[in-house]
Amino acid sequence: MTTTGVGSLKTRGIPLNSVPRDLTSQATLDRNSNAFNIYNPRFVCYLSRFLLTYDQPSRLWWRTSGAGGGRPVYASEFYSGSFDDRKFSEFSESVSVGLCDYFLGPYGSYSSVDVAIAGLDAKRQVVSQFSNKDMKRIKQGVVNLLTLLQARYKKPEQKRHLAILFTFIEDERIQPTTEITSLLGEADDGFIKLINLYQFVDLTYPADSKLPTFEIGPPPALGNEYKQAKCSAEWETVLLTKERRLKNIAVTMPGNGYTSAVPTSVYVVEADGSRRVVGSCIISAQNIARNVNNEVTYPLPLAGIQDDPLRLLPNGVRPYFKVDNNKTSGGKYVIPLLPEAGNFSPRTKFEKRNYRAVDEYFGAVGKTPVSLPALRLGSREYSRLALSGAAATVVCRTLLNPLELAKTKIQLKDENILGEVAKMREKNGSGTFTAEQEQQQQQEQEQEQEPSPSTAAESTTSSVTTSSESAPPSTTEILSAMVSKEGPVSLAQSLDITFLASCVFGSFGFGATELFRRIIVNLNLNQGPGGTDYVALLTAAAAACIFTSIVAAPFEFLRVRSMSLDERLGVIEVFRASMTEFGANEKDEQDDGVLAKIPQLNKYVPFWGSTNAIISRELPFALGKFGAFEVFIALFDATLGEKYNIKVGIGNNGLLLSAVAGACAGVVAAVISHPADLILTLQSAPTDEEKKDWKAIVKELTSRKGGYSNLFLGLPQRSIFFFTVIGLQFLLYDYTKGLLGVGSDDLNLVLDVFYAVRQGIASGLV
Repeated sequence: MTTTGVGSLKTRGIPLNSVPRDLTSQATLDRNSNAFNIYNPRFVCYLSRFLLTYDQPSRLWWRTSGAGGGRPVYASEFYSGSFDDRKFSEFSESVSVGLCDYFLGPYGSYSSVDVAIAGLDAKRQVVSQFSNKDMKRIKQGVVNLLTLLQARYKKPEQKRHLAILFTFIEDERIQPTTEITSLLGEADDGFIKLINLYQFVDLTYPADSKLPTFEIGPPPALGNEYKQAKCSAEWETVLLTKERRLKNIAVTMPGNGYTSAVPTSVYVVEADGSRRVVGSCIISAQNIARNVNNEVTYPLPLAGIQDDPLRLLPNGVRPYFKVDNNKTSGGKYVIPLLPEAGNFSPRTKFEKRNYRAVDEYFGAVGKTPVSLPALRLGSREYSRLALSGAAATVVCRTLLNPLELAKTKIQLKDENILGEVAKMREKNGSGTFTAEQEQQQQQEQEQEQEPSPSTAAESTTSSVTTSSESAPPSTTEILSAMVSKEGPVSLAQSLDITFLASCVFGSFGFGATELFRRIIVNLNLNQGPGGTDYVALLTAAAAACIFTSIVAAPFEFLRVRSMSLDERLGVIEVFRASMTEFGANEKDEQDDGVLAKIPQLNKYVPFWGSTNAIISRELPFALGKFGAFEVFIALFDATLGEKYNIKVGIGNNGLLLSAVAGACAGVVAAVISHPADLILTLQSAPTDEEKKDWKAIVKELTSRKGGYSNLFLGLPQRSIFFFTVIGLQFLLYDYTKGLLGVGSDDLNLVLDVFYAVRQGIASGLV
């Protein structure tokens, strides 16, 4: 979605958590201050209506978001209102974030977006007590905003509504009264029609005195194009006293840039230079405010404004300056006959669930702004995402390594461990067989044409294997047998290689998925706003999976091989043993000198021999994991998410949601990818026989008793493993991302509604 003159709204926005700024006491507002005390909800909502009416990019967003049709949404205890109301609240929250990020101080924001969002949840709005220095900085930020808007929106009706807008800054200490008067002067562009002198003013002078001059006040409108009016006086002589008395005063130059919203005074300038007010002027506006659609100005059409999020107050409404005699500041502008704002707190259950604040007439400020994931990240963000993925994967897979070890022993039918299980069963009086049952099992196994691909682990002459095959051992039995045979240290078998493999899978897996996902979405220029792009997600997950599998293939090969050994060896020993098996340590008799000491690269190729098997396992696993996770999250959002205001990965409840959805996704992924995992395990196991390809292994497994169910040998153990691993992985991943500053909020961009204003782009809505 692109817009003329302002680029892509998808890639231009405000980081939801801004980069750190100087937050010293001299350069920031109080972090606990309520931003609504400066830009209250009425101001935010009216500015939102103004932008949706006169700002071209905002109007374009409104149309492409699907708003404007008045479609109803869910009607229940927790859901009510219209689609337009919901979209407007999101837009107004984006306006609020933009105001707090850019216009809280004289040179931009003096605080992070935390300040923008922090105080907005206050249940009761109170007036903050700011110091004089704070008030000066705050008011300058308000004036900056008005100046930028005034420079962009130059039509008379636009300037009138800007004047109305800034009257909603109710604190007269920061209301830009001078600038509002200037706006009204520019909007009316009035001229001086008549001069009325006050009757009580004495304008008689002695005959021999120097006569004074008269001066009309300057126009409030700023700019060289606005000229100050001029006047001339006609005097007469009093016959008896010979005094000079003012006879008439006439306008010689009417000027322009005046407004009737405030009085324009006429001054007499005495010979000594002193000045005093002697009259006022009648202003005639060149730009007459005309209402549209035959609407009346008064009474204010508040009911119609409530129903239409794009409707403003009538053009004929004019702020007036209200003087408060009890104040020393002089007063402030107000809107005639518009009820005071009062309390902005949400009232209904729907409002409390979805809105931060509600103005009775001009709309609501939502809890969630219009946002999209950042589509362009730097090396810093990607490295932190990769580190988060690595940390989460390492912690989970290292802690749960015994479960993975038990699954591998079951798949390979480790003779020593299964023998120990048989002994434990016999000792406990369970899992034993009669002679007839054992003879029948041996006869069935003798009928098989080829031996099992796991060689010694499936010896046809082993009654232990036969009995174990009849009653598959549980995870607890396998782990107990390992501890009984070699002690608790046996549970740490392959722990070092698991650590290395987890670093590779975690860092490349999550980091590459984020990278490819953003690349694909960037290429898909016509993607609609909102929701999850499952095609982009799954395509990115597939690309990242293939890339990660190629990089991690040697580590995964060594991990599985280490788990399949009868003894516990370190990663270096396993690597050397593998090199010996591959023949990598044999000297090349044809080479001499230094080159003879350099191993031939092709001798390392076998480490990637299981790459296809790894991809066949990891690809369905990754697609199942990410796809199922997004589906579970989408289902939660559609049913309970809005009701309980829980967002994945945000807050304690959000982290718990990540864990539960991840655990369920882990089971789905384990079931989908288990046959490939079994084949990979059998291919990576050490054997004296020739390695078999996956087709031969599948044929052999399915030809035995049990058929295709043999492809799911060890599935319960693997399901339990990944239920725990993936649940913890997503929990730790989201938690670590938050710690490193690359969480969901950090990588989201809020619609920057003030981009064109800040860039000085002068073309508004035509």
